[in-house]
Amino acid sequence: MILQTRRLRLRELEETDLDSLRLILQDAQAMTAYAHAFSEQEVRDWLDKQRRRYREDGFGLWAVEDRETGEFLGQTGLTYQDWNGRRVVEVGYLFRRDRWHKGYATEAAMACRDYAFSRLGCEAVYSIIRDTNEASRRVALRNGMRKVGAIVKHYYGIDMPHDVYEVERPAMLYQVGIIPGLDQLAELYASVGWTHYAQEPERLLAAVAGSLCVVTAWQGEELVGLARAVGDGISILYVQDLLVREAFRRQGIGRAMLEQITAAYPQVRQKVLLADNTPQAEGFYRALGFAPAQEGGMVCFVRMDAREKRQ
Repeated sequence: MILQTRRLRLRELEETDLDSLRLILQDAQAMTAYAHAFSEQEVRDWLDKQRRRYREDGFGLWAVEDRETGEFLGQTGLTYQDWNGRRVVEVGYLFRRDRWHKGYATEAAMACRDYAFSRLGCEAVYSIIRDTNEASRRVALRNGMRKVGAIVKHYYGIDMPHDVYEVERPAMLYQVGIIPGLDQLAELYASVGWTHYAQEPERLLAAVAGSLCVVTAWQGEELVGLARAVGDGISILYVQDLLVREAFRRQGIGRAMLEQITAAYPQVRQKVLLADNTPQAEGFYRALGFAPAQEGGMVCFVRMDAREKRQ
């Protein structure tokens, strides 16, 4: 797996994906921007090209699956393209036509944009879109991009005008669904004094990867905060961890991460968390709409087994 979002999982394309690729690449309507449906050899070449990109560049167009069912929905990823005399990283997307208009392309494209900023260190990310492709243009705009230029590509014997869209890296980057590396996680948890987690980094990584939702905050390549929730995503959402490095506190980072988690599950009525019993913590969570359980006529019971007790 490369990354996951609230609904999607992205992974490298494999030989077994040929049939799924045919559903897209041999659909003339889905391939309007390429001016033709691909032949069998072109489908084969497409898969080989992406796998070569994985080896040579470390990325390419990835398979997009439904996170719950594993269904192949389309492709989204990052590729090198030429623009204005230099090589830039582009976010590209192609989905099955029967899965259009569900927000999958935007959700996956946003995740790939954030991956390019945090993992690849890109200062800007691009999408180069045929000027007749209104649907792809809308995805680029929702991805925070703006038009910065135009080029003409010569493909399939046709001159094809393309518009160039760009989004620059923000000063503080928030990512949804991207799991940091083991060393980054352990160092972050240790930095805020959660040493029990940091002493067992493999368990920590497995716990974070198994979360319902993960939001991280980055300044450049430094992981400065993380929030994660567990639950069924339907009836209950439990905020398990919310931590921010000391040097970055009181800048709204914790609030921004928690708001992204709660906004992703508006249908969940019961949102729960445990927090330190301090006036500062109470004020923080009250400002976000949380209240102590006893105010709702409830009581919270907790069993902390020795192995799991936080130090």
